[in-house]
Amino acid sequence: MIGRKQAAGVILGLALALAVAGDGAAADRLSMVRVDSVSAFFTGTPAGTVAFLPGAIDVDAAKRTWEFRVLGRDGAYRIPRQASCWFIVNHRDVRNPAGEATYVGVQTVLYRGRTPDEPLFVYRNAGWMRPDEKDVGGGHEIELSARDPEKFVTLHEAEDVHPLDSFLGVKWHAVPNGSDDYSWAKKVYWQRKWSDFQSAAFRGQFSPPVPNGMGASYQNYLLAFRNTHRDVSGRPVLFTFDCLNADYAWLHLFSPNRFQKEYYLAIE
Repeated sequence: MIGRKQAAGVILGLALALAVAGDGAAADRLSMVRVDSVSAFFTGTPAGTVAFLPGAIDVDAAKRTWEFRVLGRDGAYRIPRQASCWFIVNHRDVRNPAGEATYVGVQTVLYRGRTPDEPLFVYRNAGWMRPDEKDVGGGHEIELSARDPEKFVTLHEAEDVHPLDSFLGVKWHAVPNGSDDYSWAKKVYWQRKWSDFQSAAFRGQFSPPVPNGMGASYQNYLLAFRNTHRDVSGRPVLFTFDCLNADYAWLHLFSPNRFQKEYYLAIE
């Protein structure tokens, strides 16, 4: 016999595994699965599951929402256009200790009609330190824009993090408080050539494909969190981007030794 929560999780897991477009959309476009309660999302989906939050236009609304559109396996999806697109990451993982500290890195490439004046954006939430340093300003958020995403990528090929520090003007890469997971140790995830994002092969992963010649911007997030075993979260792992002025978004998420996700989103 299995309990009600276990049964719900099995059913939701099957729905995620079978979710494909069935409304005449392109064959390679997947469908999001609707979940209508916080506990069902946290207990019925695996750790690292990502969900779009329809109707949430600010952080307070994202924290209060009970409506989730779950992105299942990696691939192409459609999301509705709204003022801001908010997403949540399931950080409930009973395989690892409750309260264990780590982080998720989120990379987003937004495609739109023109390239913005400052096409690079980086963000890090509070609660980080540099190895062997007492403080990197980690008690508060870091949020900044810059002009050169290609240089940002190139500097991740360096042996040392300090040239990137100088370019950004802040010490962005760091370690979540209470963890040994140094984000610079995973710098390979930021080494994908900026030109790759404009290649026909990459643009063809979207459904429909990204038209040639669209402008692109690069957004990067470092989000520290603590693992939970509860069926709700007082500190949900959230991130957002402007989808009112974008037509496509590539999402790549990873958490050290935990999960990795990749989605190609058409905003319609």
